[in-house]
Amino acid sequence: MRLILSETYKITNFLKMKYFKNNLLLVLLIVTLISSCTPTQNIQVSKSSSNESGPQTLIYSLPKTRVDINIQVTKTITKSGPYAAYAEKYLTLTKVPTFDSEVFEITEVKIIPVNEPDPDQYYALNFKMYPSNLDKLFSLTEQGLMLNLENSWKTVSNEFPSKHQGSGINFERSIYEPNITTDTDTLYKTILTDASFVKVPIYKKSIEIKKEEDKAEDMANLILKLRKRRIKLIMGDYDYHPDGLALKTIIAELRIQEDELMSHFIGKKIRETNNYSFSFTPNTPVSKEILWFSEDKGVSETSKTGMNAISASIMMKETASINTEFKTTEKITNSIYFRSPIISQVNVKIGNIVLAESRIPIYQAGKIQLFPILP
Repeated sequence: MRLILSETYKITNFLKMKYFKNNLLLVLLIVTLISSCTPTQNIQVSKSSSNESGPQTLIYSLPKTRVDINIQVTKTITKSGPYAAYAEKYLTLTKVPTFDSEVFEITEVKIIPVNEPDPDQYYALNFKMYPSNLDKLFSLTEQGLMLNLENSWKTVSNEFPSKHQGSGINFERSIYEPNITTDTDTLYKTILTDASFVKVPIYKKSIEIKKEEDKAEDMANLILKLRKRRIKLIMGDYDYHPDGLALKTIIAELRIQEDELMSHFIGKKIRETNNYSFSFTPNTPVSKEILWFSEDKGVSETSKTGMNAISASIMMKETASINTEFKTTEKITNSIYFRSPIISQVNVKIGNIVLAESRIPIYQAGKIQLFPILP
């Protein structure tokens, strides 16, 4: 009895599996027939303008690369302190500026690539149904297509730290600095009395303007006093010792006073910054002198004696490209025009010294090619 039931179960399972396979084959056959009957669409691309539009028209452009170069030049004006001649004698300071001067220096160089639409390379893509792989293709703007102005290439910048720091140019006269000195002279006057002659002292005060060296000595002594007071505050040597924010404020004010007095010996500096910008949209290699520079004379847009030329060069290395025989004015089907860039080396130099360099893809120097898309 058990044997008969087992055989019956096997036969039933076999029939179910056979029925399932037959149904699956039938479904696959129906899907294949329907897909084969679905009409295919042709996607056409033709030369266009930026203002053309339509419900089933997509406008795109090929990119064009602009190379912007920005050069920052800083002028440092140094004003010698009125007591610079006595800095070493009273404060043991050496190498302080003893005369006024102006020094120019290149403080920053930027190479900025900017991708923008090429006004001569707009195309219209016409379709009945939105192509399935179009989103992926157009999301890669660096592959030679541009639907927006977003730039993925980072700015290349070289900064040069200045050796000339400082600000302000006026020397404020210290309220602790007396400009006059008072001397008391003792004179004797002889007076005749009944018995003899007597010398009587007479005191005479005289006021004189202090000499520069005397004023420098007084200011140096005041600087040393301020330093001692600051140290005593920090070490808590006073009977009344401020804490927390009060202590920080007092120490900061003492330091400001000291710095202002010190400037009378070490001088002051002020900085002025100017930017010079240049743009290139190269189709071929470029080498051009853009500015002339000197630490003493500054910047000039024309060549002058004693000034060094700042040059910009864009060197393009040819790469293998697909050879295509077509004209962009013709309509094409199920393909789009795209542009393959050429990687270029951009250098900014002064003489033989490289100020900034970068590798940049230059799109307009590359060839226009065809890329197939799925209908």
